[in-house]
Amino acid sequence: MRGGYQIDHFQPQVLRPDLKCDYDNLLYLCPACNAKKRDFILPDPCAVALGDCLRVHKNGSIEALNDDGKLLVDVLVLDDPHAEDFRRRLIGTLLSLAKCDRNLFVDWMRFPDDLPDLTQSPPPSNSRPGGIAESHFERKKRGELGEVY
Repeated sequence: MRGGYQIDHFQPQVLRPDLKCDYDNLLYLCPACNAKKRDFILPDPCAVALGDCLRVHKNGSIEALNDDGKLLVDVLVLDDPHAEDFRRRLIGTLLSLAKCDRNLFVDWMRFPDDLPDLTQSPPPSNSRPGGIAESHFERKKRGELGEVY
C-alpha cells in the first residue's frame, strides 16, 4: 500500500540530529502511531522481542507483559476501544481466510510487490551499507522471503 507507512526515528531527531540517516535509528510506523509517538523513545523491536512485551488476544484486546509493553500501550494508545475492535475484526477475518481461502489469505498477507530498492536512493550517510543486502527487496530477489509475513 503506497503511502501506508511513514518512516520515523527511535531516537527523535530533536534529541539526536546526528542519527537522522542512521538505518539503526529508523522504523516504519503507521501514520496514527507516528502521530502518537511524537518525541517519545519506544523500545526498539530489533532489540526487544515485541512478543515478550505484548500479547494480542483473538478478541482484539492487548495485554502488556512488562514495562516495555506498558510503555507501548500507553504511548501508542493500543488499548483504545476502536483499535481493539479493529484488531478483533482483522484477526477474525485473517483466521477465516487462512482456513477457507488460502489464496485470498496469501494475497492479504504477502509481501508487497513494490518493496523499496534501497540501492537506488540510499541516504547520504548510510550507517549500515551491508544492511541493503539483507533488505526485504534483496531477499525477495534471491527467493529468500516466505510466501507471507
